[in-house]
Amino acid sequence: MKHIRILLFILFVIPLFSCQSHKTEELYDLQFTESELEWINSNTGSVTIGFLPFFPILKVDDIDEETMYSQYVYSLFKAIENRSGIKFRFNFYQSIPKLLSDVKDRKVDMIIHVGDTPQRREDLIFSKPVVSVPYIVVTLSNFPIKSLSGEVKLEDLIGLKVAVRTNCPVEEILKRNHPEIDIVSVKDDREGLIKLGIHEVDVMITFLASIYFHVAEMKLSNLRASEINGLRVNYCVGTTKDMPILADIIQKVLDSFSTKEILELYNRRANIVAPPFYETKTFRQITIFTIANIFIITIIIIIFIWNRVLRKKEDYQTTQLISEKERLLAVFNSIPSVFIVIDTFGKITFLNNMALTLLSAERMEEYIDKFFWEMFPFLEEYRYYFHDVLRNKKSLEYFRKVYTDRKRVFNVYYLPIFYENDSGIIIRLDDVTEIYKQEQILREFQKMECIETFASRIVHSFNDTFDNTTKFISAVKTKLDKNEKIKDNEFENYIKLIDESNHKAMDMFQQLLLLAHKKEFSFTIADLNQSMECIEKNCRNTFEKSIVIEANYYPEPVMVEIDIEQIERAISSVCTNAAHAMTIMRKPDEEWGGILSFRFYKEFVDGKKVSTVLKQNYYWVLEISDTGIGISDDIKERIFEPFFTTKWENIDTELELAVVYAIIKKHKGFIDIYSEINKGTSFKIFLPVYSLNGNMKVSEAQNIISEPTK
Repeated sequence: MKHIRILLFILFVIPLFSCQSHKTEELYDLQFTESELEWINSNTGSVTIGFLPFFPILKVDDIDEETMYSQYVYSLFKAIENRSGIKFRFNFYQSIPKLLSDVKDRKVDMIIHVGDTPQRREDLIFSKPVVSVPYIVVTLSNFPIKSLSGEVKLEDLIGLKVAVRTNCPVEEILKRNHPEIDIVSVKDDREGLIKLGIHEVDVMITFLASIYFHVAEMKLSNLRASEINGLRVNYCVGTTKDMPILADIIQKVLDSFSTKEILELYNRRANIVAPPFYETKTFRQITIFTIANIFIITIIIIIFIWNRVLRKKEDYQTTQLISEKERLLAVFNSIPSVFIVIDTFGKITFLNNMALTLLSAERMEEYIDKFFWEMFPFLEEYRYYFHDVLRNKKSLEYFRKVYTDRKRVFNVYYLPIFYENDSGIIIRLDDVTEIYKQEQILREFQKMECIETFASRIVHSFNDTFDNTTKFISAVKTKLDKNEKIKDNEFENYIKLIDESNHKAMDMFQQLLLLAHKKEFSFTIADLNQSMECIEKNCRNTFEKSIVIEANYYPEPVMVEIDIEQIERAISSVCTNAAHAMTIMRKPDEEWGGILSFRFYKEFVDGKKVSTVLKQNYYWVLEISDTGIGISDDIKERIFEPFFTTKWENIDTELELAVVYAIIKKHKGFIDIYSEINKGTSFKIFLPVYSLNGNMKVSEAQNIISEPTK
């Protein structure tokens, strides 16, 4: 490591000191006149020098190590400044025309290195020539004209396209003395070399130092150069014509240079020697390029290794995912339910084996990206509900859905799934066909039992009526046979008994008509608030005083289309059952009483509520609650059967809740029951909200439910 540091010091540090080794200028006696000395003292720092553009722009205290031409100009400038005692200002220019224009405008006082031409003598006073520069012809090495080998004469250029830099002294010389030569003006030597390379010109005239600089910069190698016989230009120091005293001072300074010093300056310009390779710009570029390549290769290797590691990790994770996917597929296929996975558009993305069996299909790919309602027509009516499932993030359940084509019965479940930035739904179909068949058989037995009970109750009811009539007729006949007179009060009692029996039979007949759906209803638009006020008043007058009634009316009219008489009858029957649950149905050792409450609110029902809903709509809900003995789940399933009751045998139940159910169903409503043993029961009667078109629009469901009255 120590040796490397020493080597780096030798290669990079020592040349920095060597390139700064300038000869200390000696003091010379130039024998300036008093007016010249006075001018120098009064104008030092105010004289402006213009640097020509084809030299790289230099800082005053810097030298371009690789451009000998700029070293020549800089050395000449420093020598003039030191020997004259004048401190100059500097302007650097990007074009020769701009520099000469500023000379005309007196923005520049002096040019250190400028070609002497007649045209420029109009604005400048030229010193004696400092150097005389020969011009050369540059062409491609494979140029076919043999006359361009060795020394060239201007006559050899006739018929060729010759590139010459604009405003260069040689351009003026050629145009004045050799108009027959085809001159192509270029902005600089770089442009001339480019035109030479693409064969837009045949040759280019320039001088050696300039072409060396551009050839090195552009890294060209297929050129050859020949000196032009007799074509030279004198480079002098030019001063503006309004400063003749400055021209005299500069000339005295130039005259003070010895021949040896002039030759040294000339040699620094003409005898160009390339610096050591390790000091060149090319070496630095190669070094930087090599280091950059090493860095890039290192980064590539690191990226390659890291990519291999990531790829192995990715392969492992992919293997794990595939294995997990296979396990999940095995689980899905082993479950005896049908699984249909759909996307947010309702298109199928997965089917398990049970689903394929239901479709009598072998390959799942045949059904991918197809709408589920097209493949499973019995789910057509639910095609719009899956959007609600995704929006509300809640599942839907539908029971006992019949698939007619396959003669199967299913429970249908819509289950939302959410993952990353996507979502979907799993439709699960549970085959309950066998359970449904068993339920049908059980229902038939229950119907037979109900019919037996129904028949016995009807017989009993009509038997009471006939029995009372028979008793009256028998009593009258006996009196007549004995010629006895029938007392008025006795006759009235018999008539009253027969009338009550007839009314009871007629009422039974009307209830039977309701159950058979033969009863004609008289529908009208009414406010349920008003009906409940009448029912509440009757309940307060007839129920046990131990029952507390809490009424909560809706603040707005509860408009429904109903048969007022039948609805009030149904609601009264529910209230009566609630009162019985808090009084006569309690055990003998239990205290009578409780709270009977009712309230109204509005709810949107879209098929999720119960399976008996005819269609999605807004419904008014009348909730009647009690704190009675409650109803068990097994009894709750049979509570709407005719003549079914949980009351004591000596309580006359008639048809009760079966009629209530029939009335509400006739009004396109339904009943929902919630009950807990020894805590109470809640009956919710759903009736469609009245609107001008008969029902509410489905789109109004988005407004969601109004808050119930508190």
